[in-house]
Amino acid sequence: MGADRYEVAITHAKTGQQTKREWSAAELMAGVRWLKRLNARGGDIRIRSIVGPELRLIASLDADGIDKLRSRGLAPAATVETSPGQFDAWVKLSDHPLPSVLRDELLARVSRGLGQAGQYGRLAGFTNQQAAPNATGLQPFALLYNATGQVALLATQHLSDVQRGKARNSIVEQSRVIDVSMGLKGNRGRSR
Repeated sequence: MGADRYEVAITHAKTGQQTKREWSAAELMAGVRWLKRLNARGGDIRIRSIVGPELRLIASLDADGIDKLRSRGLAPAATVETSPGQFDAWVKLSDHPLPSVLRDELLARVSRGLGQAGQYGRLAGFTNQQAAPNATGLQPFALLYNATGQVALLATQHLSDVQRGKARNSIVEQSRVIDVSMGLKGNRGRSR
């Protein structure tokens, strides 16, 4: 997905005990054998980007939710099927990090009515320890459904809309401050 750094969270499904590791992409690849061992012992393996492009997870989507994202011009950069018919969609909002205020509002806008915005998504290639076992009695694997790595087509437009809204709110707030201060100046020297 192009991030510089990732945080991997390993949560034991039965105890809830969690371990976190921060890795570069190369370190993550080197740690796959260790993660597979923890996964085989009941650990859920989740991931999020922490440095690099602005990637946001929209979790617990069905196929219709993925289609809705695409129809809104927000095709995921990567989609992971976390259990049969359930998906984590990673939407790339920008090739660069965004200020938190813009990022949070943009995420709220793009995920509205689709699924839950999350921080950690399942890492493809590992079993989902929280899902119901499949017909063979085994936990289902999280599978990479698709991966383009591309910024969503309309993410830039949505970002511009959010920035315009923030600028408009700032102008309105500044005009209120000016109105209040002008009102105070106009009341000086008046007796009641």
